[in-house]
Amino acid sequence: MKGVVLATALILMACCCTALANPPLVPPVQYEQFCEAQKVAGTGVVDVSTSIVDKKIALEYFNNMAGDGAFELDQEHAYSQNSDKLLRNISSVNGGNETQLNLFEKTKLTYDSDDTPLMGAKSLNSKEFYGGIGAKIQESFAVYEMEKDQTSFFVSTTPYNPKEPVAPVNQDYLQLLALYYPQEYAQYTAQTTHTITPEQLIKELKNAGRDTD
Repeated sequence: MKGVVLATALILMACCCTALANPPLVPPVQYEQFCEAQKVAGTGVVDVSTSIVDKKIALEYFNNMAGDGAFELDQEHAYSQNSDKLLRNISSVNGGNETQLNLFEKTKLTYDSDDTPLMGAKSLNSKEFYGGIGAKIQESFAVYEMEKDQTSFFVSTTPYNPKEPVAPVNQDYLQLLALYYPQEYAQYTAQTTHTITPEQLIKELKNAGRDTD
């Protein structure tokens, strides 16, 4: 490998956000998703950049590279605020069985150039300020030749396996809200005045799909 400058801290391959200090984040009622996959081969200028910033799940992700040479790239990005909707088999997690994720990235890359190095940088951050665990992974490189096979993933929201709410004892819908929707219960009780009853809020959450997969 000629003229290689490689600095990477991605040996961990992932940001597995399971921490005792911070409780898992709850996926939003209306969640967002994004996916992108590409297979490219050729000779010439390559400039690829992907960024995902989501304060709701404490995710900051940046990945970019640029060069001029012969290259082959097979890459996938998949992202979902609801981890139940993004399942992947990862050998190092959950015994290789399907695992719920918020972000999954898979890259296979080869590059070769006599004159122009492939410059790249990558950052994966569980932002503590937004409720993450503060873990951060960074990678940078400048290479004339490179072969890369890399998997990165991130998860911070709780797997959502809802139960059908039953009629509360003594019509205590506030207690039922606390049992099945703890995040909405905390927001509701923090309000000084209410424009909706706990029973109506539970119905709206059910209508929004919070009681179904």
